[in-house]
Amino acid sequence: MQRYEFAQRDSTPGVPCACGTSRRAFASPENTLATAHLVEISEDARTHYHKRLTETYVILEGEGFLELDGKRIPVKPLSTILIRPGCRHRAVGKMKVLNFVVPAFDPADECFEWGARSSDADRLRCCAPFPAAATVAGSCRRDFSTPTPANWKSSARSIPRGNA
Repeated sequence: MQRYEFAQRDSTPGVPCACGTSRRAFASPENTLATAHLVEISEDARTHYHKRLTETYVILEGEGFLELDGKRIPVKPLSTILIRPGCRHRAVGKMKVLNFVVPAFDPADECFEWGARSSDADRLRCCAPFPAAATVAGSCRRDFSTPTPANWKSSARSIPRGNA
């Protein structure tokens, strides 16, 4: 067995993610150790968190902010940020980021709080909240694969998001 893998990120297909578009290297069922992502951040990414994953962002291009548990941190090229499990985060501003994920990225571990997305078409996906990290106790549901309830839009307006 070969003890290394090689990836050329500019030829790796991009996939939609909470932050914009991600080109994920080493994402395979056999690899559970780590993945490396080249992420093109859209203007405003969606606030999310991970229950198990630790991410390290290295800003390659652009300037803006990272919102980390509600606090805005200014970032520019070569800013490096370690984001531990449970930290609510999103990027604000158009940027290109190298993101190292440990253990390997698992889409089921990408969590959004109830009311964090703006339309039913987005089909909100949530995980059970981290203790003391949930914005609204009991407001999170796991993996919405069907459309949200008819009353979701009216109730979402009254749920605090944690980030303005």
